[in-house]
Amino acid sequence: METHVVEWLGLLARWVHIIAAIMWIGNSMLYNWMERNLRPGKEGDPNKFGELWMLHGGGFFKLEKFRAHADTLPKQLFWFKWQSYTTWLSGFALLILVYFQSSGAFLLNPLRPEITYPIGVSIALGFLVFGWLIYDSLWRLPLNQGVKLTASLILLIAAAWGASELFSGRGAYLMLGAMLATFMSGNVFFHIIPSQKKMMATLEHGGEQDMSLSKRAKQRSIQNNYITFPVILTMLSNHYGMLYSHPFNWVILLVLMFMSALIRHFMNIRFQWKPWFAASAATMAAAAVIIFGIFHFTNQKAAAGETAGLGEPVEFVQAWAIVQSRCLPCHSTTPSRPEFSALIQGVHFDKPEELKAYADRVKVRVVTQESMPLANITAMTPEERAIIGRWVDQGAKLN
Repeated sequence: METHVVEWLGLLARWVHIIAAIMWIGNSMLYNWMERNLRPGKEGDPNKFGELWMLHGGGFFKLEKFRAHADTLPKQLFWFKWQSYTTWLSGFALLILVYFQSSGAFLLNPLRPEITYPIGVSIALGFLVFGWLIYDSLWRLPLNQGVKLTASLILLIAAAWGASELFSGRGAYLMLGAMLATFMSGNVFFHIIPSQKKMMATLEHGGEQDMSLSKRAKQRSIQNNYITFPVILTMLSNHYGMLYSHPFNWVILLVLMFMSALIRHFMNIRFQWKPWFAASAATMAAAAVIIFGIFHFTNQKAAAGETAGLGEPVEFVQAWAIVQSRCLPCHSTTPSRPEFSALIQGVHFDKPEELKAYADRVKVRVVTQESMPLANITAMTPEERAIIGRWVDQGAKLN
């Protein structure tokens, strides 16, 4: 597919994806907040669960939650489902356009050459399908809620580790987020909406509201609410190579995900539990300490390995030869790999002056994060990375 066509389709899909996700997640957060803040009304209606007064935009709103009957159903009833479906479909389109295009450059793990492009795409699709089937089957079992939650967390840890082994760091983060987003949309499509349709059918035929169906829909809705923050985290992660390119990227991702879910929990209970803000701050601080410890440990090891060659001078011709063979296939106005021209953000190294201008950024991407070359498609060696790093440290001189 032509590069400019992919770019425009990617822009359209991302635009739709972000708008739909904001609407869906906004609805999830608002309705869960309202559910937790209902107060008993004054009328004493046995069919009334509670009410909530709100002030917004200069006006007062009164929300009431009822057990419905056939004669109380209004002519117009609003449902919320298309935000979920649109978010998932546009996200899947982005998965194809960004991660399945360009021979899977963002998806495949360069350290696993046996995982070819067709195999990598098949594994990615399997992550979504089988991930959903395992999750859904677990939560259908007649087990204690705590047991199912514990099993879910163990499976999530296994999925994070497995993704980091099978995919590139960036691909692993994306696939774990896509899997969780599939859980959310699957909950809407297979549980929440069908439960509500059955409730409506019963009421329209003069029956009573089946509270077991309400409970089923509410359970999956609450699960979606807790998954939202971890999914948003993975949506943003592609901007932070320092995270997904780290040797322990899956551990870092899990720490951030658990932190996000805990903060979501504290926000849910903030009107019933006063220390919620302090607990949120403590959770963020604990996550920061853990991640700092991981980075500090690996940075110490890397520094120890570089000390021996720190003083060896590097001539510009050495660094330039590496850049020409490993970087110019993509980072050029006339790239030999034009399929990646949309991914390099206009950064070109055709002239030595251009390389020097980006020297600090090159070191971060090539040496510190090892996130460039993209999926190491040009097979840059550790020795070559060390040479680039020393050239930058020695002033990035052109003579």
